Amino acid sequence: MEARLALDLKMKENFEKAFQDVLKYEGGYVNDPDDPGGMTNMGITAQTYAEFTGRRLLTITEKEMRELTKDQVKPIYKRKYWDTCKCDQLPAGLDLLVFDFAVNSGPARAIKELQKCLRVEDDGILGAITLKHITTFPLDLLIREYAEARRDFLRNLKTFQKFGKGWIARVDKVENTATSFA
Repeated sequence: MEARLALDLKMKENFEKAFQDVLKYEGGYVNDPDDPGGMTNMGITAQTYAEFTGRRLLTITEKEMRELTKDQVKPIYKRKYWDTCKCDQLPAGLDLLVFDFAVNSGPARAIKELQKCLRVEDDGILGAITLKHITTFPLDLLIREYAEARRDFLRNLKTFQKFGKGWIARVDKVENTATSFA
């Protein structure tokens, strides 16, 4: 019981480390015409920011997006990505991989790829069955397989030619960090 409690506390405290790690890859303001996300700062698109703040997308200005702070985006990351993917319930290392994938490609996609690795129904909802199956896989193997599944997913995107080299480098680095967290 005490060991499980210590593990639970460790998982719950990983958000801060994972948030700082993901920000290293997200960078500052961009508005690349080839990026379907449009105006983005620190990984938060104008659409995501509008939804989170309860505003219409047309009211979000470039100036506002450029001036976003870590303190403003942190609760978005926590609620929209970390909490949606139930990262507090994932083993250390896997929590970072799932979180980073969710930030980069959406929570449902991140969860579906995890479910495919676990060979359970890939419905994009991280529920009891998925959580149970995580415990049946050696964590190091699951981390490697999940990172490779993410690379495969990215290679099939139409914008891979332009952004792929950076995406793959990111996955490699996040996988290394996740392995050290595990």
